[in-house]
Formats: sequence, structure tokens, C-alpha cells
Amino acid sequence: MELLDKSRLSGHVLGRYSLPSTDDLAALVRQSRAAFATWKATPVAARVAFLRKFREYLVRHADDIAAYVSASTGKVPVEALAADVFTTLAFVKYYETNAARILRPQKRWPSLLMYNNSAHVEFAPLGCAFIICPWNYPLQLTLVPLLCALAAGNTVIIKPSEVTPGIGQIIAEMCRFAGLPEHVVMIAQGGRETVEGVIAARPDKVFFTGGSSTGQKIMELCARHLIPVDLELGGKDAMLVFADADLDRAVRGALYGAFANSGQMCVAAKRIYVERPVYEAFAAHLAQQAGELRVGCGMEHDIGAVTLDKSIALMTAQYADAVQKGAQPLNAFQRDGCFVWPVVVRDVTPDMVLATEETFGPMVPVMPFQDEADAIRLANASEYGLNASVWTGDLARARRVASRIEAGSVYINDVAKNISNPDLPFGGIKQSGMGRYHGPEGLLAFCNIKAVTINHNRCGEPNWFPYSGRLYANIKMMIDTLYGNLPITRKICNIFRLAGSFKRKP
Repeated sequence: MELLDKSRLSGHVLGRYSLPSTDDLAALVRQSRAAFATWKATPVAARVAFLRKFREYLVRHADDIAAYVSASTGKVPVEALAADVFTTLAFVKYYETNAARILRPQKRWPSLLMYNNSAHVEFAPLGCAFIICPWNYPLQLTLVPLLCALAAGNTVIIKPSEVTPGIGQIIAEMCRFAGLPEHVVMIAQGGRETVEGVIAARPDKVFFTGGSSTGQKIMELCARHLIPVDLELGGKDAMLVFADADLDRAVRGALYGAFANSGQMCVAAKRIYVERPVYEAFAAHLAQQAGELRVGCGMEHDIGAVTLDKSIALMTAQYADAVQKGAQPLNAFQRDGCFVWPVVVRDVTPDMVLATEETFGPMVPVMPFQDEADAIRLANASEYGLNASVWTGDLARARRVASRIEAGSVYINDVAKNISNPDLPFGGIKQSGMGRYHGPEGLLAFCNIKAVTINHNRCGEPNWFPYSGRLYANIKMMIDTLYGNLPITRKICNIFRLAGSFKRKP
């Protein structure tokens, strides 16, 4: 069997890929584990040298990669270059610069009970990491976790999305260009059967980016073998606009946040709440500017195709449900093949699926709120918790509201772009997933965080046998000294008494 990679716009075949058998997948995991024995011993500086070669490849082939991403997904060329190539390069550079520092052993301080001990934390690789990738930002959301896993010392099996399998070929060519050792990175094309086959062969870590329902199924598969899993899932991100916000900037931010990549972002602004005094003006201005966005596939277009037909079907159903229940569309719902024109819908109520279910397309509800408490309540009234944004001229209020929003990330006076900061952890809560990547957390997500303690004593230990009434009294004195409210002079005397008492020979 083979997997066809087709252009979203023309249907032209971009590539053909063989699908692996169950035995092939088990062999991939065995080969990955065998390569791990050597790769984990490779110094961090040498691993980082491969990342530099990755960066060189991406810069050299930026136009070709952007062209592939644009053809396979239907997104406009500017979006492909900016979000998939440019943003990814920022992460490559970040881990080049910081991986050695992040993975360096960290000294920790022992307690008084371990008065003559030293301790540190080491970050050891886990083994074979299995990374399951999405199609909406196929290069960025494949390469960033790959960078983390490799720099941390893991070998990696990548399963590209069936929609954009050519990314696997790009990654393979990048690894050859860098001179990466054999089997350190391998590609497993396919869909559900490939995922099930690799997980059944028991990799040491699974990292998945995609929809919440699929994430739940992957977690169930991993649970059978106690495989650690990170899930970067969907969102229904809230955008809160207060009356004192710069209204023009907030409208333009909403325009980008809701409709960039045709709304096919996990961190898109998918629920816009506006304080009542500016609600009418905001909704009207947003709809007017949405109607001016240029839809097509060229260099001068703003909005490209919706990549999946099922996403268009979901949008159509959500739109019909909202209209049937009394919502007011401020833009006509227009479709031409895989292109859908941006739609702003007002008067959306909580009983409408448009207000609660994730929309992966260019349609957004705009709803009013009364005050700060109401805004926070509405933002948190979702089963998702990925990202959010707060728009106001009062930074004290912005920080206060941001702290109370139930989400993995919050942006103040901007939208969506915070996912592109390489130094910040990214991930969600609730149905938006678990675990964090990006930043130092991205490397540590692929590590066994190992605590190492060294005892420098040559005499017996206070907790060793034999037990006695004297030992009991010493432990009680330690409790009073460390955790009680004794005068400081009494505490000092007790510490000297304990030190002498515990220096007993075995």
C-alpha cells in the first residue's frame, strides 16, 4: 500500500510513500533503540552541531519548503514562509544557544538530616521518542519537538500527518544534509495503524500534536504500556476586549487572531468577548475588515484554503446551528471549493455549538460581557484551556485578569504570536492537553530528571539501626528545632547537640 501526497488546490500528486507493515514498525523501534545506545553518549555540543546544520538547510531551502507547505495545505505563501520556516528557525537558534546550559547538571542543597551530603540533578535522555505530527503547521510542529528530543539525547521516530507526508521527506533530507548518524531519526508514514503499531512496540516517549479526541485515544494506547505521553491538543481560545483598549488595534489583532491560516490554528482567537460599551462598534469594524481580506492562493492573498473538507463541513454545521438559534452573521457564508470567506457572527449564546466547540476555519463568534468578573467567568466557561488574550489599557487589570484565566498561556494586548517565543513553555490544560514544550521545558520533557546524592560521611547514619530511646529523643529534638517556634539561641544549642550525637560510629 502507498500514501499519496496531493496538492490541496490542484489535486496534483506531490509524492508517493510506502506504508509500513506492523513488522516494519516494530523494526523501526528496535533500530531506534539500538541507535540510542550511541546517540545518548554523544556530547551535547556535538548534538548541537547537528542543529546548526539543520538551520543551514532550512535557510538554504526556505523557498522550496514554503512552496511545499503552501501546496499541500492550501495556505498562502506568506503564511507558509513566516509561520513554518521563519518561526522554526527561531527555535533552532534558541536550542543551539541554550541546550548545553539547560541540560547541565544542577546543584541542589541537602537538608540538615543530610548535613554531610552533596546533591545534584542530571537530565538523562529517555530513549526512543515517537512524535506524531499535525498538518496545519507541518514543519514547525514537527521540527520543534524533534529538536528538543534530539538535543536531549533521544532517538526519534516521526509520523507526519497523512495530509502532509512530504514533511517526512524534508526531515529525512535535512538529516542526511546534517550527517546525522543512521537510525537516529526515522520516518513512519501512515495514519491510525502506524500510530498503533509504533506504540505497541513500546517507544519510551510519545509526543502528539492534534485534536483532543485523537489525543484521548493515543493516551489510552500509551496507558497500556505506561508510556509517558505529552498531548498538545485543541483550543477554544478566548479574546477579552475591555472598553479602554485601543479599539482599532484590538480589531486588527482579532482579524489576525481569528483568520490567520484560515483560522486553522490551535491558538486562534475562537471566542471574542467585548465589553458592552464598545461591543457594537467592535463587531461592526471587525466584520467590515474581515470582508476586505483577500481570499485565494497567491502571494498577494491574505486567506488561503481550508485544508480539510471535514473542517468545512463542521463550519457549515456550526453556522447553521447558530443562525437557527438566533445568531446574526455579519458576513455572508461564502464558499468556493476549498476556499471559505471569513465570517463574523454576533449574538452568539452559550447553547450554540459555535460558542463551545472548536472551529478550525475562518469563522468567529463575537459576544458581549458586562464587567471584569463576567469576562473571567466567560473565558473560563470552556472545556478547553490552551491560550487566551486580554486587551486593555490598564496593565494592572490585564495582569490580574490573566492570572485568573484558566489556560496554559495568556497574551496581553496581542494574540497568538506568544506561541512563537522559544523561551516560553507552551501547552494547555483541561481538554487542551498536558505537558509543556518550548523553552527549557521543551528539552526537559524528553528527559529523565535524575536526582543524584553523595554521602561524604565515614561514620554511621542517624537513621540506621539499631533504634533506641535516645534516637527517638534526637528525632524529637530535630523536629522541635527545625519546625517548632523555639528561641534562636535554643535552636543553635540543639543543632550542636544533634551534630555531636549523630557522629557515632557504626
